[in-house]
Order: sequence, then C-alpha cells, then structure tokens
Amino acid sequence: MAKRITFFAVLFIAQVSLFAQQKIGPDTRALFPAVVENTREIINAVPDAVADLDTVNFCLELLDKAGEGCEVLETGAGFKTTLLHQQRFGKELTNREVQEADRALQYLKKYIWNNSALLSQLETAVGDEKTDQLLAPMDKLANIQTRQARDESLKRLDRFEQKYGPNSARLNVAEAVVNYFILRRFDAFGLQRDGSPGPMEMVLAYTTSYFSYEKDAVENNDVIFLSAVEIGLRYYFLMAGWGEGSYLKPGYCSFGLLIAGEENGFLRNPLKGDKRLGAFVSWGSLKCGYLFTGGDQRFLITRQMQLLPLLF
Repeated sequence: MAKRITFFAVLFIAQVSLFAQQKIGPDTRALFPAVVENTREIINAVPDAVADLDTVNFCLELLDKAGEGCEVLETGAGFKTTLLHQQRFGKELTNREVQEADRALQYLKKYIWNNSALLSQLETAVGDEKTDQLLAPMDKLANIQTRQARDESLKRLDRFEQKYGPNSARLNVAEAVVNYFILRRFDAFGLQRDGSPGPMEMVLAYTTSYFSYEKDAVENNDVIFLSAVEIGLRYYFLMAGWGEGSYLKPGYCSFGLLIAGEENGFLRNPLKGDKRLGAFVSWGSLKCGYLFTGGDQRFLITRQMQLLPLLF
C-alpha cells in the first residue's frame, strides 16, 4: 500500500521533469546548421515581421555553436548513425550548452517558426512551396524531439513502475519514512536529474519468516523459525527486461546486516539477550542469510514478503 501511494505521489511530482526536458541528441544537433541557415533566410525575406531581431540572432548563434561541425548523414540508422554523429561532433555538449540550446529552440519556435503572422507574410513574399522548403528542417527537428521526448518519458515511467509498482519490494512504515522523507534528497534514493527514480532504497525491516534446520535434529528434518532485524540497502535493476517476474532477471537485489536475538522462534525479540550477528543477501524475492557470531552459525532462507502490511 505504501509503495502504491508513493508511486502516484512521486509520479505526480515528477511530471514536469518527465515531459519538459528535451534531449539534445546527435540527430537533433545534426539539423542545427540547416535550421540556422533557413531561419536566417526567413528573417531576410520578412525582416519587418521579426519583433526582436537581436534576441533571434543570439538564439541562432547558440544553435550554430551547438551544431558546429555537424553534418546530416543520410545513410545508416540507429546505433551506427549515432556513433558516426559522435565522431563528427568530437565532444559532447555540457549541461549548460544543452540548456542554452533548448531555450533557443523554444524561443525560435514561438516567435519565428510557429508565428502565424510571420508565416503569412513569408508565404506572400516567397510563395507556399518555398515556405514549406524553408520550414522542412524545423518540422523534422520537431518530429525528432517529439519522438525522443516520448521515448524518454516512457523509459522513465517504466523505471517508476519497476521501483514502485506491484513487482517491487513492499516497504514497512519505517522504511517508507526513511526513504521518502529523509533520503529522497540524494539522487540515488530520490529523483535523479533526468526525472528518473534513483535505484537505491534503504532496508530497515523486522523479518519473522527466516527458517533453518536445527543442528541437533537434522535427521528428524526439524525446521526452526527465526526472527531478525535487517539493516542494509536494496538496489533496483532499472533496465528493460528486468523486474518482470523472472528469477534470472529480478527487479532488485539487497544486502546488509542481520541481527537476531538469543531465542529462535516466530515473533521473537531480535534485540533480546545475547545478539547474533550475520549478513543477508537477496536476489529478487529469494533471500538468504548467515549467522556467524553467538556460537550458533547457521544458514537461513526466506522470501521477501510482509505478513502484516506496512509492518513486517
């Protein structure tokens, strides 16, 4: 329940970053020279229709700088084309250059490319066919950005589902408070800069369902239950194909410290008496542990589950 409530809350908070951010990728940057050239030709055709020529020229300079050395590659596709583009660029854009280029694009879209009054004057000045030719790179750029934004948003939503959806680990109240109110300021636990969820969660749980064989009664196949406290970290595999119910590619793994009390049994106080220390590790819902202090070394095994929702 806590995970479901948090999923929708975090998803609501992240809407702006999910859909507002534009990725300036190789295909986008390769169009900048043609966009800059055609926009300047539009300005020369209808100079009186441009309200703030200085700002427009400044935006074009930013795009010209971001697309410097780029050429549109007509052959190849996908990964091959991306590699060729990166070789032509020589270096990646910094975060500041990406932000500047994105703001320049937004300004030019609003005041030049999508300005109905300006486009009407342009059609009168050069004709419909020439207008379509001048706007062709901008239309292609808009289509690429729309597709990239859609793909990136879907990837982020998939990651949110992996971490907060029905196949994720159930959190108790203590874990929910620590992860969502204390640790969320850190990128690894909260939201990353691109709007994706961080892959980490803190584990702070009381588990009553560990079981093991009693050493003195192996021949009788007697099984004992053991209660323990888990303190550690959980890592989510936020990648395509993971977390879909397969034990080969689970949604997460976890590891950390295991603390058990001196008594074995169900619903025992793990902090009572002489404590036994150990470690636990999980691969998806499968979890095992090992106690190596207290004179009672033993292997433990259980599944990731909650007997009482939000508690343990």
